[in-house]
Amino acid sequence: MAQSTVNEVQLQAFLTCVAKARSESDSDNCIAGRSSIQRLLPFTNVKSEKLRLGYVLDSLANLCAREHKEVVAVALKWSRSRRNEDTIELLISTNSNVPMSTIEHLETVWQMMRKLSAVHHQKKCGSRRNINSPQKADPAQFDAADQEVEDSFRFLILAFSWKKLCRRANAKFDKFRLISTTNLEEGHFFLLIAKFVGYLEADYTREHNPRTGKPTSRFAWNHFWDLIRMLKTLVDGFKITDDVLSGVPPGFNLQRWLLKLTSVARDIAVLLCAARSPRCRMLFRSATFVVSPLRQTVVQPSGKITLPQTFEAWLEVVEFALKRSNELRKDSEDEKETDKHLVADSIERILGLVKEGTISSTDTVVHCECRIICQIVEGLQRFRKNAYGYIGVSKPSCYACQEFIQAVSKVHGINLLTTKPCHYKWFYPWPFPHIDRAVEIGTLMHDNAAATYEGFRVKERDMWPVNVDSDDESLDQVLARLVEIGWL
Repeated sequence: MAQSTVNEVQLQAFLTCVAKARSESDSDNCIAGRSSIQRLLPFTNVKSEKLRLGYVLDSLANLCAREHKEVVAVALKWSRSRRNEDTIELLISTNSNVPMSTIEHLETVWQMMRKLSAVHHQKKCGSRRNINSPQKADPAQFDAADQEVEDSFRFLILAFSWKKLCRRANAKFDKFRLISTTNLEEGHFFLLIAKFVGYLEADYTREHNPRTGKPTSRFAWNHFWDLIRMLKTLVDGFKITDDVLSGVPPGFNLQRWLLKLTSVARDIAVLLCAARSPRCRMLFRSATFVVSPLRQTVVQPSGKITLPQTFEAWLEVVEFALKRSNELRKDSEDEKETDKHLVADSIERILGLVKEGTISSTDTVVHCECRIICQIVEGLQRFRKNAYGYIGVSKPSCYACQEFIQAVSKVHGINLLTTKPCHYKWFYPWPFPHIDRAVEIGTLMHDNAAATYEGFRVKERDMWPVNVDSDDESLDQVLARLVEIGWL
């Protein structure tokens, strides 16, 4: 470990440099979070039930977040009593105190998944003879019960997420309506999507005088579900082509908006698949199930933390990180130096954001996924409870949270902690949670950021004993000298 130390100001400032230096294209990578879970889970042999549980936790977090800018994180822990009875515990955290309605919703969703799993399992075993009855079970009985529970499950989630559905549809519908389709041939795939989106807005989500509005009967909910399900199927098979892209208004991310618009249907499908999966059966057969909400944690920084205000002060932050990086790499020949142009451009952008007030110092609430991490670490140390390594979040984690999770995993020897891909945004000041071995974690966060900072490059060395481009020597003379010194 390097002899120099990292304080909280240096950590906050340098993480700001790294996050703001990232290109905006990196933040778009988080859109395809579902397909990245298998790449993120650090199992040597990832089994399908572990992958599916990662999808389930993300979907639960998405379906528990319904307010604007609300962020929800969900994790799973399990323990076994001396009587060999399993207990499943769902940890839930938000960017404030968890509302009671959200806790009750999560409890109801999981209980209905347990019921759906039991009914589906009985249906699969319905053709087997019961020991106490010579007659075979009637499969039609289980089909009706299965369908009734499944319908109630969907309607429960759709009703809870109704405000979010309407908000997402109405937020960008005006831009969607401006997409030019004059150059598209009749029968084009996008025209079908546009027709379904139009039905959705006009009949259900329109802010003023929708034709139907929020469904109030079982038949109406079924009709709405058929519409949103078919739209989800169309969006999943849709790829933006040049003829469609040419008509999209500037600044409108069509693909992202369509994915968000159909995300609720996608999350419902994930939970239904898990409830029916025989590999996930053990999750829903536990004797006890509890939901544990984590209270809001406010961290008061140690002393007044202010970001540098001048170019020279920011440069000192970068040079300090470079010094530590080279100290840690002293056994390697790849010494690094700053890319002056890139660092200068990065600092100029940050100074502009500081002056505009974009980087503010009002946020002191510990981010929800970090609170769950601290709870998991405490549980492993005090109660020896097992925790699943993937934490479901309703929105991608910020850059500092990603670095914190990776540092905690290494310092505490927990190699299975991860979330969906990071969006590389930065919120200052990022409140450092109260956790055991905090100094080591903060130092490792700083050093990991320095190792990936785009403003550092390997120092160029003069590897050639002669100038091969010199006009003073011929190629034969150069080759002769290389032979003489043993290079050839």
